Amino acid sequence: MDYTDPGDHFNQAMFLQGSWLNGREAIKHGRATENYEDYIAMRVFARSANIVIDLEDGVEPFTVKVSVTDLDTGVDRPLDESEAGVDIVYQDGESFLEVVEGRMYFALSRSEFGETELKFSSNSPEFALFAMTFGAYLTVD
Repeated sequence: MDYTDPGDHFNQAMFLQGSWLNGREAIKHGRATENYEDYIAMRVFARSANIVIDLEDGVEPFTVKVSVTDLDTGVDRPLDESEAGVDIVYQDGESFLEVVEGRMYFALSRSEFGETELKFSSNSPEFALFAMTFGAYLTVD
């Protein structure tokens, strides 16, 4: 299906832009792209966010661009190092997950609980989101 992001996001709902396949267990990117124009956006209240991505046998590894949308301006930016999960890598000033196997990828890890809007996009038609988890815990020293 082709989706158009309405732009007005509310908490704990996914908003899609572009071509996506709705499967029984996952939402899968429906086409190859060149500029990360299709995405999954989600506004959450959390300290951390993780995403479960599968990589089927015989499929080449791919990247997933991860960005944060400024809630005041609506402008996307890469994760900075102070909020990046352990699986985030940087290339050309952007933040990515390198999907090399099917597993949970740690995307966001902030020191404080708060409101965040995340976007996940990939040029690969193999990108499929199976689940997301969010943490609200605080670390006790």
